[in-house]
Amino acid sequence: MGEYYMSKRDSKQAEGVYARAAALAPGEWHPVLQLGRSFYAQARYSEAASTWETARAKSPDNALVLRNLGAAYHMLERTDDAAAAFQRALEIEPSATVYSNLGTLRFFQGRYSDAAAAFEKAVELNPSVFLYWANLGDAYRRLPGSTEKARTAYSRAINLVEDRLKTSPTSPDLQTQLALYLAKSDNKTRALQELRRWESFETKSPASHFRVLLIHEIGGDREAALSALSAALTAGYAIKEIRDEPELARLRNDPRYHRIVATFDK
Repeated sequence: MGEYYMSKRDSKQAEGVYARAAALAPGEWHPVLQLGRSFYAQARYSEAASTWETARAKSPDNALVLRNLGAAYHMLERTDDAAAAFQRALEIEPSATVYSNLGTLRFFQGRYSDAAAAFEKAVELNPSVFLYWANLGDAYRRLPGSTEKARTAYSRAINLVEDRLKTSPTSPDLQTQLALYLAKSDNKTRALQELRRWESFETKSPASHFRVLLIHEIGGDREAALSALSAALTAGYAIKEIRDEPELARLRNDPRYHRIVATFDK
């Protein structure tokens, strides 16, 4: 029943189901894991972390528990704890997903060489996920002498996204991911062409608005970037993600950025 509520995005109802299940089986780790997931889905990250710590106590070397615990620590900005949880999970059970999580953590710490090493492991274990290739391109793009490596990684990501778009041609996320990877590959003309397709879509996700912001900032169109910033925040995109994005470092020096963000940061 809890899975049913989670599938319906009713995390609050799922929470009640999993809490009862955990109380009925106090020695079991799995209902506690699921309870933590219901908290995480509600952005209650402190409760998710403490719940998953309980699950870990019940099942100390459980890679699944450690993966979830690392994600909660990351959201709480407990970076060292998150890295330790991910690394322990990898020692127990190597996983492309966890390597990608660890790489993302290192990337936002500015540890681009470590990030690239983790993303390389992710694409080695699962070369069919476009996001892993794109993340690898992002890390290479910030490493001296790795421009061609970055382009190669983005090229793989672009090809995989294009394949996905054949079956989901009106996905706002896939469309803006394609445009973003093109922009990062210095193909501004085609990036803007793909962006115009997105503009015709009836449905636009908060994350797609955020990618539009990145595309315009990378392309040097500050006015369009500021407009996209306002649209992303209006759509509900997280201010924290915008503040942490290295691609927006110069934008954050613009007084107009702060005026826009101030209207949403309440």
